[in-house]
Order: sequence, then C-alpha cells, then structure tokens
Amino acid sequence: MNVTLMEKYGNQKSYKAEAQYYLEITNWDFRKALDEFEEDLKFEKEQQKKQKELQKNNGKLKKK
Repeated sequence: MNVTLMEKYGNQKSYKAEAQYYLEITNWDFRKALDEFEEDLKFEKEQQKKQKELQKNNGKLKKK
C-alpha cells in the first residue's frame, strides 16, 4: 500500500495520513486496509474515466 500511495502522491507526505486512515478504519488489519484502499482507488479511477468521457462527449456536442 505504501508504494502505491507513494506513486500516487509523489514526494508529498500526505500518503502517510491516508495509509493511517485505512489502517484505523480496519482496526489495523493490513490485509483489510489494503483491500479497502484498492477498492477506493478502483472507484476513483472509474470516476476519472467517466469524467473524461463526459468531457470528451461534451466537446463533441459543442462542435456540432
């Protein structure tokens, strides 16, 4: 999880707070924390993809 968070945030230190959040909500169960994090990350990526598709479709509508 730490490596993924470091990739997501780069040199920022905020990934530590996010890692602690997931550990706390899962009662410090690393496996559950990682599963929860991955589920949230998947949701975020899906939302970003949908947002890009909407922006792309809106651009096409404006050109017409």
